[in-house]
Amino acid sequence: MSFIRRGEKAAVLQVLYKRDGPRCCWCERKLLPLDSLPKISSGNLPVNYPTIDHLIPQCMGGPHLMFNYKVSCPKCNSTRHKEEDGVKSQNGNRN
Repeated sequence: MSFIRRGEKAAVLQVLYKRDGPRCCWCERKLLPLDSLPKISSGNLPVNYPTIDHLIPQCMGGPHLMFNYKVSCPKCNSTRHKEEDGVKSQNGNRN
């Protein structure tokens, strides 16, 4: 299993922005442009800061591969991370 290394996050986000656009895949919030991201350590990220999310969560065996990555806002990413009873589809409904 391969994980996104620290130096690779920017490159992965560039691919996701090009593929999917600069919006959260769950709530469609417009996210910050990649060339203007502030340097932030983990903690309280701005609501429009892009994060890398897994369509199939890691806790459910989701692979660390590009087809399983989507860009999301911190709120949606953390909300989905806490869910234990299912995976939301892109329209926000549980499968």
